[in-house]
Amino acid sequence: MALKFSFEQVVCSIFLFLLSFLSLTAFVPSAIAADDQLCDNRYLTLVNPVRGRELWVDKSLKPIRDQYKLVEKNQFAATWLIQFDVLDDDQLVKLLRDFNSDQEIGVFLEISKNFANKSRVIYPYDAAWFSPRAIFLSGYSQSERRRLIDKL
Repeated sequence: MALKFSFEQVVCSIFLFLLSFLSLTAFVPSAIAADDQLCDNRYLTLVNPVRGRELWVDKSLKPIRDQYKLVEKNQFAATWLIQFDVLDDDQLVKLLRDFNSDQEIGVFLEISKNFANKSRVIYPYDAAWFSPRAIFLSGYSQSERRRLIDKL
């Protein structure tokens, strides 16, 4: 069974196709231009968490130095988030203080056994160090959270 179309139906279909195509091509350049404007507002933040050395495989400062060398070599600004235990490590603190002014130092609010003990908070020793009830503030009571934050 062959389909039959009238001349008017074919012309109307071609006209609608051309109209759709022309409408689309009129819109696409403005969409591309809008996308180019968005590219001007994009940025990347490099964040390097720095935990206390008891969790490091390589206990030397080499891993941090190597990371910093790459950041500095490429002239990137980075954020270095330090865990409470880093504050007790004089060598690590000195290294972080020697970073250039493009580097931002912040707090990495993870709870360690040392941090809990110094804050007079009971650490859940039956949990792995990476367990949410051990490492996150949400694993502690409100009064314990206050003590942790005050100590920090």
